[in-house]
Amino acid sequence: MCLGRALLLLFFCIGSLLCLNGQEIFSDTLPESLPKPVRIIGDANIICHSASVSLKVDYSAYGTIVNPMIVWSTGETTEKILVSPNKDTTLYTVSLFDGDIFIAKDTFKIYVTNLPPYQVVNDTICLGAEAKVGVIGGRYWLWSTLGTTSYINDRPLRNTRYGVKISNYPIHEIGYINACYLEDTATAVVNNQVSFILVGDSVVCGENIASVKVVGGSNIVWNDGSTAAEIGFTPVQDTILRVVASDRYDCRGEKTWKVQVRKLPTASIETSVDTLCLGEEMQLTIVSSMADVIKWYTGETTKTITIKPKISLIAYCDIAMSSDKGKCSGRIFKAVEVKNCSKMFFPSGFKLDGYTKVYGPIGKIDTNRKYYFAIFSRSGKRIFETQDLKVGWDGKYKGQWVPAGVYVYYFKEIYDRFVWDRNGNITVIK
Repeated sequence: MCLGRALLLLFFCIGSLLCLNGQEIFSDTLPESLPKPVRIIGDANIICHSASVSLKVDYSAYGTIVNPMIVWSTGETTEKILVSPNKDTTLYTVSLFDGDIFIAKDTFKIYVTNLPPYQVVNDTICLGAEAKVGVIGGRYWLWSTLGTTSYINDRPLRNTRYGVKISNYPIHEIGYINACYLEDTATAVVNNQVSFILVGDSVVCGENIASVKVVGGSNIVWNDGSTAAEIGFTPVQDTILRVVASDRYDCRGEKTWKVQVRKLPTASIETSVDTLCLGEEMQLTIVSSMADVIKWYTGETTKTITIKPKISLIAYCDIAMSSDKGKCSGRIFKAVEVKNCSKMFFPSGFKLDGYTKVYGPIGKIDTNRKYYFAIFSRSGKRIFETQDLKVGWDGKYKGQWVPAGVYVYYFKEIYDRFVWDRNGNITVIK
């Protein structure tokens, strides 16, 4: 038994060991062509802070060991250990013994790092152009295209998403098993059509001007040769415009815009009276042979409406034809003048104790109005007043007939917040 161990020890001393003074000193590395007698296998050798990794010793290439003993640099003696390094770089060692005889050892270095901050850069291109997508941040990258640079170029035929892994350590190089990386995607958007748009009038009424504008485009050429972003014209019939322009991605293409010409409905507004006095009503009526869609400024939709305005105004009505589906409408106007036309009259003279026993305004009393009537002497002394027009002045002051002569009347009429007043002279005779 001892002879066998001696021969085995001699073999390793000759083949792969240095023998000094009877001590066995193993080299840390063996030729690539020969398997290592002891090898540490780890789930990863690059991990994130606070992460753990499993390490396992493999000595199957050594052969039969009668009494194997495993000793890790951590002090553990099991074949598999779980470690959580607390330094950026940590070296772990395992030694293999057969009883008290040293066989071989191996080392395993673990790098500890952080996930890098990063930003994905997308790209939008025209069909056939080259897209450039990438990542800002990190030190190593691995794309789904197998590219390993921060940015990659491609010519996709449709919208394409490119997967990428981002890390502060190598991701796929030989010798590295990286478990501390981020995954994301960068997108290349492929425009099959140009992205500028046309806005403007799709329907014009009568001989109105149509305006159409290119938004988000450059290098513009209309079918009439115009190069301005916006054009205006008066169509006499339905017209199709064509424009060629480049968008912000430098994609160049053509778009069309149709302008329809509609017949403008005509109508007029007739009134029930020519002159409208304050407080009176008036009827407004639409007269038209075409318009059948009506909306007054009051919100009503009937052909005839009744109004009672307090001030002069411009009444208007929007009209359209239902057969036109409201695409062409017009607005017509009518001036309405409101006057404070009081209908009260005042006789120029009054005979005391004559046929007419009292003096006052003559006319129709409006119950919606308030009145004030007064008589003054030439010196300004008020000798009579009333707010009830049914009560007139009997020619007396404090129960006595007033002297014959000229007196002054004052009259005030109030409707809502509007006030109308007048005054004049009356001759009193006996």
